[in-house]
Amino acid sequence: MASIRIPSLAFLCALGVLSGEHALAQDLTPRAVPQDKTVLIVNAVVHPISTPAIPCGFVVFSEGQIRQVGALSKMPEHSAPRGAATPSSPPEKLVPKTDVSSPASNAPTSDPQEIIRRMRDAARAQGINTQSPQLTGTNTITADPSGDGETHFEFKESVPLISLLLYLSDELKMTPDFEDGDLAGCKVWLDGSITLRTPDVMTVFRAALQESGYTLTKDDAAGKLVLRRANRGGPPPIPADIRIIDAKGKHVYPGLIGVFTQLGLTEIQSVRAMSDFAETGGITPEVRAVTAVNPDSTLLPVTRSAGEMIAGVFPSGGSMPGRAGVIRLDGWTVADMTIRDDAGLVVNWPIARTINAPWMNQSEDEQRRGNDKNLRAIEDMLTGAKAYAAAKAAGKQTTTDIRYEAMLGLWAGVLARESGVSPLSKSVTVEMEITDTKVAAKGLMPVFIHAQDYDQIQQAVTVCAKHGLKCVIIGGRDAPLCADLLKRHNVSVIVDGTFKFPKRDDAPYDDAYTLPARLEAAGIKWCLASGEETAHERNLSNAAGMAVAYGLDHEAGLRSITLSSAEALGIADKYGSIAMDKSATLIVTDGDVLDVMSHVTMAFLDGREVNLSDKQKVLNERYRGKYKLDGATPTGAGSGAAAPRSK
Repeated sequence: MASIRIPSLAFLCALGVLSGEHALAQDLTPRAVPQDKTVLIVNAVVHPISTPAIPCGFVVFSEGQIRQVGALSKMPEHSAPRGAATPSSPPEKLVPKTDVSSPASNAPTSDPQEIIRRMRDAARAQGINTQSPQLTGTNTITADPSGDGETHFEFKESVPLISLLLYLSDELKMTPDFEDGDLAGCKVWLDGSITLRTPDVMTVFRAALQESGYTLTKDDAAGKLVLRRANRGGPPPIPADIRIIDAKGKHVYPGLIGVFTQLGLTEIQSVRAMSDFAETGGITPEVRAVTAVNPDSTLLPVTRSAGEMIAGVFPSGGSMPGRAGVIRLDGWTVADMTIRDDAGLVVNWPIARTINAPWMNQSEDEQRRGNDKNLRAIEDMLTGAKAYAAAKAAGKQTTTDIRYEAMLGLWAGVLARESGVSPLSKSVTVEMEITDTKVAAKGLMPVFIHAQDYDQIQQAVTVCAKHGLKCVIIGGRDAPLCADLLKRHNVSVIVDGTFKFPKRDDAPYDDAYTLPARLEAAGIKWCLASGEETAHERNLSNAAGMAVAYGLDHEAGLRSITLSSAEALGIADKYGSIAMDKSATLIVTDGDVLDVMSHVTMAFLDGREVNLSDKQKVLNERYRGKYKLDGATPTGAGSGAAAPRSK
């Protein structure tokens, strides 16, 4: 006989999140919440990004993953959730929600019909379907599937306690008996299966009710089905290993993503020895930027303090400087920090037109020859790499070229579409050390192309379309002029900042400020980078705020530095939004994250709380203490300014 697995929601019921004044919104279904290493953030404005903001909601996460996102029916009147202030003390008693039909509904009664009427009214007040049984949809009950007298139950969705009790009462022909008002809003998530020799519904559901802090018994003598709280003195106790964070008046966002940065590759840009973002040579596709990342860079904590938890790191220099990667902005080693070591090939597209400026020391003819040479070098490299990949897939390639090997991931999906053969066999994958084989096999490994001008963008998109490559434009100042071309080839744009001067003399002063709004209006997929020097990458949210101030929709502005950036980097399956089973990479702020006056008060990266100290805060405290400002105490003239790394 198989066992049924029905996880506990007792602590949520104890907090009132699923009942009473914290009744869960009916369009957000409770899910299983593991009881170890669990964090519950309540009373916050939650911004899932992929769905509308929740004015008063909660987020539950454990083991690095988000387990539940929900909305509270109204803001609680107390300042801290039940049990949060003194976890060792008994939780405050829940206030049952009984005002469901009329003032007289609270009067005690022993009339079975009146009890059932109150239960149905309470269920309807919560938007719960009270028809019995409520076991449809993804739930299945298969009677005697194997012909041996057994019945198989399988459940994949939530069941409201009221509807469940009514169903059991109908099945057992018994009168439901419960503590009036105790069930309003509570649900049990059933996710598992059980096979019984005797299809006893009591056996199927009793465990679920016990896990939620209730006992279900039959009183055969009185003909009653009795539901009671297991802890008669109050709701079920909150487990000691659950951390409850009252975020009243604060906002919860997914961790911001710097889609185009050189974080970890440079420290002081004016000091050559502190920069490691360019390799010798103009065509170096074998270079991976993440291998040069410095985990001890003091710029990482500064950027984290502004809410940026993840960054794309890009090499530069030459026509094809290497491959971009994606890192967490916290970790002891490069391996700890790396999310993707190969997010796509980076190309600096040659300027299509000549430059006539005082600083230009080449003639127009020299410029044209240089641009044509660089363009041919890129085209020849792409053509050669494709031929190499085709020969490798056919087993005809006997020599190895490390540059072409590094580009095999670009051609897996292309060759699979054209010939049905992919160069990414298991042996080849091991040899190439490709970490994103699944992404590459789907033909989703992009080419990130730096292109600002209309002619550059057209050339780049045309060449990528010719070879069947996925193209992502970095810069895209003239992208709105190429809207039809970009949409036809499903090309996305990474806008490299809004704090820029107009490029042309006849351009409006707000040309850079309004670019995101114009891309959004044109229906072009886009995301936003800070566009700042690496030391000022912390200004990412301010760049989005400026775009919102100049006509961009607020939600689009939030999406541009979270989910859209994750999509551009190929990590949207885990990061960029607050959703079930995604990474618990979150920030808590004391205001709108796009407001320059807001501050990040807490941050979590893959479920682990991140230290928000940095060298600027340490130095601020030191010198405010030195001059006795605001009661600060000096940290000592010789104390270090480096921020401690998160554990």
